[in-house]
Amino acid sequence: MQPFFLPHVGTNYAKTGLLVLGESHYCNKLCRNCGHCGAHPECANFTTNVIRGYLNPNVEREGWMNTYLKFERSLVGHKTNINESSLIWDEVAFYNYLQVPMKAPRQAGTKAQYKQSEDAFFSVLETLRPQLMIVWGKRLWHHLPYTYWSDSEPLIINFDSKEHEEVGYYTLPSGHVVHALGVYHPSAAYSWNEWYNVIETIKKKINYGYINL
Repeated sequence: MQPFFLPHVGTNYAKTGLLVLGESHYCNKLCRNCGHCGAHPECANFTTNVIRGYLNPNVEREGWMNTYLKFERSLVGHKTNINESSLIWDEVAFYNYLQVPMKAPRQAGTKAQYKQSEDAFFSVLETLRPQLMIVWGKRLWHHLPYTYWSDSEPLIINFDSKEHEEVGYYTLPSGHVVHALGVYHPSAAYSWNEWYNVIETIKKKINYGYINL
């Protein structure tokens, strides 16, 4: 099953093999047959258009853009400017798991909606074959499918006085291994410098070859 919302894939994605996994889009249009492939082809590039809007210096800055700003800084460990932002998002892929939009920000999908999005999710993993997938938010992390899943050896980090061990990996039917790390959702309380340390730790643990910008 192909995704309804196609992933944003940076032109230099092959350099990093880093997939960023968000949970959902927000749209209040309530179009008929939304989420069915072919029903609304104009929406296929919704995800890419969000990234383009964020990176466009001529677009008025909005609150939701801070989510992307904080996250990108946690990839490089320093404050970024618009030129660096473009370079970062050109080297990653971004995909929203739920293949129907939510009617309001921060809204959770239904159990059925998470389940219905599984085939598209695995289709994207097989197509992109990321080395590392960073998952936004604990809610999404706990709704990820268990098919092909294995837990990794716990990643113990003194992070806000808590052990952080939301790591694991998918072994796809092709044999490709996708390592996964769950992080707090960047739209909320997200310390980019602390998460940079977490991300660097998992990268070293899995011998990930991503070179910081």
